[in-house]
Amino acid sequence: MEKLKPLNLAKKPVRNKRFFYFLIGVLIISNLFFLNLNCYNIIKFIYKSRDVSQNISKIKKQINYFQIKEKLYLRKIKKFELKYGREVKSLNDLIFKKTFLWTSLLSILEDSLPNSVIIFSIRPNLKGKKLELKLEIGAKSAEAFLSFIDSLRKNGFQSIEVNKERQNEKGLILASITLSFPLKEV
Repeated sequence: MEKLKPLNLAKKPVRNKRFFYFLIGVLIISNLFFLNLNCYNIIKFIYKSRDVSQNISKIKKQINYFQIKEKLYLRKIKKFELKYGREVKSLNDLIFKKTFLWTSLLSILEDSLPNSVIIFSIRPNLKGKKLELKLEIGAKSAEAFLSFIDSLRKNGFQSIEVNKERQNEKGLILASITLSFPLKEV
């Protein structure tokens, strides 16, 4: 068996340096690889965060726009409530309480309406257990107008009052009528 010689690293320094250079090279290359990988991830994160911040600013602008729209609509609703508050409250009471069916009332009005009379507008107002209506109508003749009033009485309408009536240049009789209709519980 051969005797082991003592290892003297100082005798062949080039061979020992190559191993260390190889190790240092591998470490440098792996560090460069991970450094590039980290730089790529950082750049990717920066772009994503910029996109997210742009999307957030767009969403904030949309929120502000819709908040402004909401305020405008709330102002319009308040103006409408101030102007037509009583009528709106009456109609909402009728709708929420379901005091009567509109279709039945409109059917009775239709049955009362002669061919030569036109209803231009209907304004309801709830008063206790009676519904007051203000009708704006037009009739082709006085006979048709009187026939409509009689027909309303026959169909259950009460307290019929003609408030204004006039004849326009075409001979059409325009009138404003207030009347009441007893409500039945549904």
